[in-house]
This record gives sequence, C-alpha cells and structure tokens, in this order.
Amino acid sequence: MMELYLLEQLIAFSRQGTLSGAAEKLHISQPALTKSLARLEQELGVRLFDRSSTPIRLTYAGERYLQGMKNIAAMKYQLDKELEEIADMRKGRLVIGIPDTRSQRWLPHIVPPFLKECPGIDIKVEEISSGALEQSLLRESIDLAIVTTLPMATAGLSYEVLRDEQLMIMASPEHPMFYELDLSHIDYQQRVLHYIHPERLQDQAYISCTPDRGLYRASTQLFERFSIHPHKIMEISNTSTARMFARDGLGFIITPTHSVLAKKMEGARVICCTISDPALFRTLIVAYKEGHTISAAGRRFIDIVKYAAHTVPELQPTTFPIVYDLER
Repeated sequence: MMELYLLEQLIAFSRQGTLSGAAEKLHISQPALTKSLARLEQELGVRLFDRSSTPIRLTYAGERYLQGMKNIAAMKYQLDKELEEIADMRKGRLVIGIPDTRSQRWLPHIVPPFLKECPGIDIKVEEISSGALEQSLLRESIDLAIVTTLPMATAGLSYEVLRDEQLMIMASPEHPMFYELDLSHIDYQQRVLHYIHPERLQDQAYISCTPDRGLYRASTQLFERFSIHPHKIMEISNTSTARMFARDGLGFIITPTHSVLAKKMEGARVICCTISDPALFRTLIVAYKEGHTISAAGRRFIDIVKYAAHTVPELQPTTFPIVYDLER
C-alpha cells in the first residue's frame, strides 16, 4: 500500500497543478518531490504523469490511482475511528453465554449496569448448558461464558474465579436412605445440612442431571471420592423439575444450597444433607478460549460480573452449617 506521505504529495500536485506549487505547499524541495513521485511510478510500473504537456498533468492511470488511494485513505480513517471507539468501549459486539439454569438469577444484575456504562456495545446472550457453552467457546461463537463451574470437561479453555458455591444432597424424608433414622425432631424449614454417612447413598434412588450440566461433573466427583454407586433412576436437564421430583420422594438429588430457597420450594418437606465435613463446594467461573484476546468491553463485563458476585445480595453464596443430629 502507498505510504500516506505519497498520497499527500499526489493530492498536493492535483490541487496546485504544478510540481513547484506542490513542493512549496508541502515545504519540500521540487527535486525531492520529483524524485519521490518518480520512485512511486517505478514501484507501480505505470506512468502517473504526462510529462509531454506543459505543465505536466496526471495520466488517466494517475487520476484513477489518486481517486482509489483517496478512497482507501477514507476507509482507513473510518476504520481507525471505529477501532478507537471499540477500544474506548463506545462501540462493539459482545457475545455472552450463560447456563440456562442461572440466567434469570444473574443477568438482571449484570447486563443493565454494563449497558449503562457501555451503551454502544451490542450484547448477544446465549442461554444454554455448561457443556454447550464450552464447545461454543472453542468455536469462538461466544466470547465469554459467565457463571459456569469447575470442573470443565473441555481442554483449551481458560477461566477466572468468581466465588465458591455450596452443594448439598436433598431428598424427601420418605426416601429409603432415612428409614433407620429418627426424624421426629427435624424442623424442615431450618436451613442446616444434616450429616449422614456416605454409605447411606449406596444403591439409593438418585435423580441425575444430564451430562452436559456442570452439576453432573460435580456429582460424579463426589461419588468417585466416596466410592458411591447410587441407583440412577433418571437423567433430567431441568434442575427445577429435579427438585420437585426429589421433594415428592422419587429420589435424592445433588443441588446448590440456594436452590432450596426458591419460591417453588417454600414449605417443602425436604432434608438437606451432606456426607462430608466440610461440605462440598464447587467454584463459579468466567471462562473464555485459551489465548483469546478479550476486548476492553469484555474485560469490563468480567469486572462487573465479579463485582456482582461479591456485592449483590441475591447472588451471595448460601452456606448452611453442618449439624450432627441424625448420626455420628
């Protein structure tokens, strides 16, 4: 591409009509200008000036080249301006992925403050499962996956930690795992984790998430840690439905402790348990493709997610204390 100073020289010549006038306008000597433009002709392999006329003038090729370079210069100016706007977060596009199980809880506290700061950024949100989010990051069809969890099943991804989230075992008091235990003293509205021996889950009816869910991986890790093989009676992707099935006694589930506080669980007779002390936690993260350059807008979005994770009351971790009132 022609250097911009050469374009300035051509424009000066076209406006002044003479090499001497152009040289004076550019504050350079006429021989230097003549040599510079001759070198340009040599590089292009085409005559830009008709030297047979007095004064010399641009050839047809010179006129076309000058107009073309003016167009390119205008495009470069517009591109530079657009890139400056993107760098300043005044313009751009950000594609965010979030697990569909978390979007209603998190997005209202994240997207509005971001758009208030960066109104020129076009946001697209993909609400899909954790497994699908990881594949989308690899394909670069999304820029960031927010509020997903460790462990990840996909190589080639990086992440930044948001905070930890407590998990629990939840089941109806009618579940067979409790048959030999005295539950008469249980206050089903008290938010504690009742410790039970890991072997109580052995061969017991279990409602599992589908493998594309982050909770599936956390559950698998727990079972492997304690060498537990529950009797999986079904896999279900909708965690809200899974809680209803557990409430109704179909099987136990593993779920975040905050899920028992959901409106649909008000008044539910369920027992919240743990088989480990301390209780099981998993880590919430923001993920992106390894080596992927995060835009200034993307970095600001991550900062807002982190801030919300630690300050918004509705998003604070729900942690239940462990009690040893069923067995020791």
